[in-house]
Amino acid sequence: MNSRFRLAIEMGLSIFPILAQSPRVELLDGGRIPSLLRILASPDSFHGKEIQVIGFLDLAFEGTALYLHREDLAYGVLGNSIWVNVSSEMHKRAKVLNRKYVIIRGTFDANNHGHMGLFSGALTNITRCDVWADPKHPRWGEPPPPPPNPRDRVTPK
Repeated sequence: MNSRFRLAIEMGLSIFPILAQSPRVELLDGGRIPSLLRILASPDSFHGKEIQVIGFLDLAFEGTALYLHREDLAYGVLGNSIWVNVSSEMHKRAKVLNRKYVIIRGTFDANNHGHMGLFSGALTNITRCDVWADPKHPRWGEPPPPPPNPRDRVTPK
């Protein structure tokens, strides 16, 4: 058997136990939760639709957004984020939700780019926002290293 083929099969089989441990997620219509990456890649496909998505939430003044990864926030990669119109319930739970991976449900607006037009769309009419995972206590494996400090970046002269 080809070694590459064997490696692919072994890798596929090794991930099965992890997938089997995945928690069940309440879905809107019995379908799958779209990846934030898919929404960022084709925003017009999701415009005006109620979606449920998982991402890293940052609740900041004039910068509340859902990021693909926490590193996108650390490095200021705003293209990998969508603006979030925070609900009153989210305001009440801000300390619990902020800087966590969350599962969030709302209506996606591809034409709304948030504060100063910096984001790749917006999530409005939020009906659900719950902690999915805390980066300090991930669901599986060891915690990832902390994100780099933006002040440590090397800037060209």
